[in-house]
Amino acid sequence: MLKINAQILIGIGEEVIVTRPNIFGPEPQEIADIVFESLIYRKMAHTAEDITTRILTQELGIKKPKVHSDIKHGFVLEFEDKPSIDLDALENRVKAIIAQDHCIYYQDETHIKVGMVPIPVLDHAYMLKRQAKSQILDWSRN
Repeated sequence: MLKINAQILIGIGEEVIVTRPNIFGPEPQEIADIVFESLIYRKMAHTAEDITTRILTQELGIKKPKVHSDIKHGFVLEFEDKPSIDLDALENRVKAIIAQDHCIYYQDETHIKVGMVPIPVLDHAYMLKRQAKSQILDWSRN
């Protein structure tokens, strides 16, 4: 695109790729192919993370957990104190919301909308301007 050789290539998808290309590669398109193919999983993880945190805080009254978002195919929530929650019930509640296949919209810098419900986002470096459908697949077991 720039018609010059890059000193460094950075690709952000499901994982972050940082490389210094040389005569043997990688080509910028190779990095783009990797991150564009996996970007859907990063979006799914962030959306599932936001829905889970909303249920924990608003429905179960649990203090907002610290989030470690940038892991492959998922996220980790860290609590100050061990919450007494039924993890199976929490998982089923999150899956029920996901199964409704609501549209997901950017609302502002601190919220997304899942259907018509605003949800605070958690420390994300980026926000989606608009995503046609939630597109959250059953990737939790992979």
